[in-house]
Amino acid sequence: MITVAEADALLSEHVRALPAIAVPLAEAAGRVLREAVVADRDVPPFDRVTMDGVALASADLDRRRFRVASTQAAGEPPHTLSEAGDCVEIMTGAALAEGADTVVRYEDLVLEDGWASLREGVAVTPGQNIHGRGDDRRAGEPVLGPGVRIGPGHVTALASLGAATVRVSAVPRVAVVTTGDEVVAVAETPLPHQIRQSNGPALRAALALHGVPDVALAHAPDDEARLRTVFEGALRTSDMLVLTGGVSAGRFDLVPGVLASLGVREVFHKVRQKPGKPLWFGVAEDGTPVFGLPGNPVSALVGLVRYVVPFLDAAAGRPAPPRPRLRLTALPRRKNDFTHFVPVRRDGLDAHPAPSNGSGDVLSLVASDGIAEVAAGVQEPGSVPFIPWSPL
Repeated sequence: MITVAEADALLSEHVRALPAIAVPLAEAAGRVLREAVVADRDVPPFDRVTMDGVALASADLDRRRFRVASTQAAGEPPHTLSEAGDCVEIMTGAALAEGADTVVRYEDLVLEDGWASLREGVAVTPGQNIHGRGDDRRAGEPVLGPGVRIGPGHVTALASLGAATVRVSAVPRVAVVTTGDEVVAVAETPLPHQIRQSNGPALRAALALHGVPDVALAHAPDDEARLRTVFEGALRTSDMLVLTGGVSAGRFDLVPGVLASLGVREVFHKVRQKPGKPLWFGVAEDGTPVFGLPGNPVSALVGLVRYVVPFLDAAAGRPAPPRPRLRLTALPRRKNDFTHFVPVRRDGLDAHPAPSNGSGDVLSLVASDGIAEVAAGVQEPGSVPFIPWSPL
């Protein structure tokens, strides 16, 4: 049995980079950027007015009364101050009028009969209310780098830079296969000795939230022939195979043997952790990674967010983001010789263990926001890494 750190190291040795592809900007959200993006011109590209008001030359401020020579809207070429004591009535977002270096907002003015007067007591600072050309970036300076998962703010930046297409990591084809004779479909009425399928929908939902929107979902009973047929088909059509159930030590835990018969080489089996000790990982002959997660719902979801999601991020070229640390308010009531993944409810900077009856307690997950990772040997509550079920 290996440690969590040893499992991480072995997994890192088997990451294969996903190909980079070009997609329209409209399809880039949620994908991992695979190119450096630089400013195609100064940002902003002109001295930009940030308040509605008048643009004037600060050298004329001793006058405190200015003739409004023209009115300039955003999107117009800049007007010009041609006479001393003139100003241009100007709108937010407009390019600063030529000859002006200061903008006074409407609230500080009295406008009447074509004149703008500073209100009593108003002080004006030369250069105010102007977003200077190139203040954000100069042309050619970096804006975004490879490894960023593209969100709405990134799309805003990319659109402003004219990035009509973006190079991103291809979305991997992931197959989730659940196993077991005891489960029935969600829409079916289970017999007294059966349970409804929850692992498949849960893992597919978690993968969708982490950037893999289309997951092939299948189920196989505890039968070697059926398992072999389903696994063989999934391996043929997927870039990654995620299995649940059948990896423990029971008589009907057939998954490792069936995988071996298909040429999938075991890299490790069993990790010093709770829940999820039976975790299995291997690679097919063509390098396709295969995760065997335990069948208990909490164990399966823990295995996915703790191991599968980081593996997918690494394949997409996304560096592992720093995990936030929370103060765990209570330790597990067990001998702490394993790493414990404790479902917790986040409350600010605190993490409160969620009430649970074990890794098979499906409904306990609704009271938790993610897991706290408690290293083996920790004796007192304190600061621990937090891994959310959904991206923060």
